[in-house]
Amino acid sequence: MLASVSDIEDGNVRDYFNSLAPNLRTRLFELLLILFSGAPQATLVMKYGMPTLFYKKSLLHIAAWKNHCGVYPRAEAIRVFAPVLTAFSCSKGAIQLPHTQPFPKQVLLDIVAYRIKAIELSKP
Repeated sequence: MLASVSDIEDGNVRDYFNSLAPNLRTRLFELLLILFSGAPQATLVMKYGMPTLFYKKSLLHIAAWKNHCGVYPRAEAIRVFAPVLTAFSCSKGAIQLPHTQPFPKQVLLDIVAYRIKAIELSKP
């Protein structure tokens, strides 16, 4: 289990976190811990310039921005969870989680579980 950014094994991911302002680093790391709690079997890699939870395929990507953290779980997951994401700005492929609001932990865990199931059911 990760206790701090220095515990991140992938050097590119660790560098990404270390490049962030301290408040953004803390916020994104908090998000990462929530997501990992739903996918302890996942690894953390860089894809498309973003930290990515990887389990057989990319589960989802995350990123820190000035006013929000972005979660990128694929368009299908956003469509499925749209009814419970109404408090957040969403696009086809992204969920914006403002720094002024607590993370919707259960929704995020449900999205992770959905993505794991989708990967397990997909053809190799």
